[in-house]
Amino acid sequence: MDEKWKYQFRSIILDRGEEYYYSGLVDDLHEDEDGYHAIVHGTHDYEVDIFMEDDEIIHMECDCPYAEDGDYCKHMAAVLFAIEESELSLSVPDDSSQRESLDEILQRLNEDELRKELSKIIHEDGRYGEHIYQTYRKNKSDDHDVRHIVRLLDCLADDFSDHYGCIDWRSGPDYVNAFEDTFCESIDPMIKRGEIKEAFEVSKEAFRILNQIDMDGSSGEHGMIASCIASRWEEMILSADEQDREKMHQWFKKMSKNADDLTCGDYIKEVYENSFYDEKYLLELLEEVKSRLDPWESAYELKYDLELYRKTLQRLGRDLDEYEKWLSLHEDLTIILEIYLEQAEEEHDVDRQIEILYRLIEKSERIWNKNSYRRSLLKLYAEKNDRNKQKEILKELTFSEERAEKKEIKALRTLCEPKEWEVLREKILKKNPSLKPEFYFEEKLYDKLAKIISDYPIDITDRYRKVLLKDHSKEVLKRYMDHLYLLEKRSPCVTLYEEMKKYFLIIADLENGKKELDKLMKHWERKYPTRKALHRTINEVRKEKRFPEIEVPKMIRLDHGDSE
Repeated sequence: MDEKWKYQFRSIILDRGEEYYYSGLVDDLHEDEDGYHAIVHGTHDYEVDIFMEDDEIIHMECDCPYAEDGDYCKHMAAVLFAIEESELSLSVPDDSSQRESLDEILQRLNEDELRKELSKIIHEDGRYGEHIYQTYRKNKSDDHDVRHIVRLLDCLADDFSDHYGCIDWRSGPDYVNAFEDTFCESIDPMIKRGEIKEAFEVSKEAFRILNQIDMDGSSGEHGMIASCIASRWEEMILSADEQDREKMHQWFKKMSKNADDLTCGDYIKEVYENSFYDEKYLLELLEEVKSRLDPWESAYELKYDLELYRKTLQRLGRDLDEYEKWLSLHEDLTIILEIYLEQAEEEHDVDRQIEILYRLIEKSERIWNKNSYRRSLLKLYAEKNDRNKQKEILKELTFSEERAEKKEIKALRTLCEPKEWEVLREKILKKNPSLKPEFYFEEKLYDKLAKIISDYPIDITDRYRKVLLKDHSKEVLKRYMDHLYLLEKRSPCVTLYEEMKKYFLIIADLENGKKELDKLMKHWERKYPTRKALHRTINEVRKEKRFPEIEVPKMIRLDHGDSE
């Protein structure tokens, strides 16, 4: 494998990948018909695929968040280092069996030698030293350790921000990687040792830093960090004793009230509403949600609260009678009807869906909403194969929209009798004149099409020229000649003469086209004697289409007038 693969990675990503490989985090590397597959252990276990052809990398994939948008991540780099090492080991001479592997060398070293080498690594890489300290320490973490970890997280921004103190889109992904690694390597050993109180303090500070950092975040960096923190919150809540869980619950309750003002505050709400399983917390949440229910709430908030109401009742093992009662008391609300509609869809009750959709259409004031419900009705009537109802709905859609959907008009055409469609078509095209050329062409109404081509851009004539020439060559010729007179009024330029030449050549092939074109070109040659590009274009057309030779007027000098 050529070493040029390294140039596809940013230097910091390449360094992290190399560190991952030499830390033994690449696992289960194997070759298949498409290339290589491996597992890389990091914040989570990530699957990496390297697709190769003729020893060249053609594509790489990893299921980590960083690689979601097609970026090359440290896990890919780690696997490539592993592939490179495996290929190197295969290319050594036959006496390679005499060479020691790294594992054999480590086994041979004594304790003092290992400690000496490890000490060098720790002094060269402070993060690795921090990892060793947090993972293998014996004494419990205290406030001093919490402050130390928070300082590490706080200082990370200095390594990735510009001189204005902002982390831009280029540095954002690298900052996320560094933040997640530092956070997880510090907090995971604490959780494992049962130091939930201290770990939670670190997580709160990490969330505070997330809300204060000046970062572009256009690739979702804030959400990546928040997701990492939230996953540890869920783990801590499950592991905490009753006293610590109570303190955590109080913090989440307080923070959730201001969640809308926080960066990624929805993660706070998500944990508060879904990660506390004790009955007392669920009962408290249920009362809180019931007190918030208000028919005058915004539709989005009311639907969210009703869904939370239903889920909380289910988690408590209660039936949904009180939830259903609330819905029935307020079923005149659009949002309640939409909830009923979702229930009917889950139950595949088509007749119930149709009934609710008609009620929603009746209640809706906006045309856009009405037509959205009508389109849902259309699908249901198609399932029932009710052609009359489909036609009725399509008529409503066609005549209610300011600009009707072409596919819906065509669907309506298939449902109408010929005479019925003739009447409807003219009404529809009167309301949507831009559709006339296409519909006249599709229905072979070439006489009508010929009459209207002058009302539309020239590309319409270009599109339908072949079918019109058979019986309507005069109309086509007139439309092209009219277009040339329009071109004459434009300022001279290269593109103008290119377009003129295009239509000169088209007209020359039409019936009587050469005759009309010859008159026009002679007129322009006399009218614009100084337009060299125009004369050159005309001469090219005359030569290409074999016009009869004429005496070209001599160039004359004009003190005023048209010139190039």
